[in-house]
Amino acid sequence: MKKKCSNILKKFSLVFLTIILFLTGCTNAPLKSSSQTKDFVQEDSNTEEETATETATETATETVQTVREETKQETKIRIGVTLAGSDASYQVMLANYIEAQCEKDDVELTLSYAEWDVKTQTATMEAFIQEDMDAIILCPVNVKSMLSSLKEAAAAKIPVINLNMKVDAISTEYISTYVGASMTEEAVLAASMVEDILNMQEGKVAIIEGTPGTDPQIYRTEGFFNAISSLPQIKVVQIGEGDWDRDKAYRQTLTIIQKNPDISIIYAQDSEMAMGAIRAVEEKKLENQIKVIGIGEGNEYLQAIKDGKLYGLIYQDAKYEATQAVKCAIEAASGNTLRPWYKNPVQIVTKENVETIESSLEKQ
Repeated sequence: MKKKCSNILKKFSLVFLTIILFLTGCTNAPLKSSSQTKDFVQEDSNTEEETATETATETATETVQTVREETKQETKIRIGVTLAGSDASYQVMLANYIEAQCEKDDVELTLSYAEWDVKTQTATMEAFIQEDMDAIILCPVNVKSMLSSLKEAAAAKIPVINLNMKVDAISTEYISTYVGASMTEEAVLAASMVEDILNMQEGKVAIIEGTPGTDPQIYRTEGFFNAISSLPQIKVVQIGEGDWDRDKAYRQTLTIIQKNPDISIIYAQDSEMAMGAIRAVEEKKLENQIKVIGIGEGNEYLQAIKDGKLYGLIYQDAKYEATQAVKCAIEAASGNTLRPWYKNPVQIVTKENVETIESSLEKQ
């Protein structure tokens, strides 16, 4: 929307100038002087004048309509979106919801995945800045990786909406807002679920982390350790790297079980990795011994809870995050001030309340 107002004013000025010239030409048309034909000429002259005026009006109306259509196209908000990776199911859900919301709001969207590569995401950010996007939605590959790009966007006066995975404290200065959940809160809820499973008994826990350096990986681990620091019965015996990938989480879980055959709980930092862990647990026929918990959303995961395969998850609504990010981008592109954080509410889902959650989702 920037740099377009002057062009629009110029077009409207030309329209009104056209109207004035047409009308001026009509009123200055010469009349015949013969007295015998005075009444006839006067009547004929009025007819010509009215016809010319109508033509001018029709031409001007068509021109105004054309300018309005061109103006509408020119002022269509353009949003660039860069997400971390297409192999993470939650990221794909975000993309789908973003596309739907942009179509609903008649927004021009350019969306790409960085595939967990900082250089790719940096190049995408630079391209968005060069294209003078009205707003950018950023889900960073690494919490500290985008500082330089964010500074460039700020210098170009392009608002950046930080989505889902929060940038670090220094980079926060250069974003317009953050849309997402509290990863620390999710970790605390995960610890609470582990405590309920063990029921004051001692138990060994393994953590399957997401991609290193991402906001969820950092705070879903740190927050969990802080939460269980006062619960000596809970012991974390191993941490594996799952990279938000189901197959990798499966392999990590097999390794963990081999080293810790008496483990009680697998805490996977998202539900996609939790499904990989479940596969390993079932393969080893340890369903009665090992409980698996995850984080995220999806019908497959809710069904796994109902089937008793997944003990529970911390529910995080991808639709809320995606639609709110688009709305914030539109508001910021229009020059409006945003709150620092649009927080995605999270909650524990187990077999006890899964059907209630499903019903509420169907009503959305």
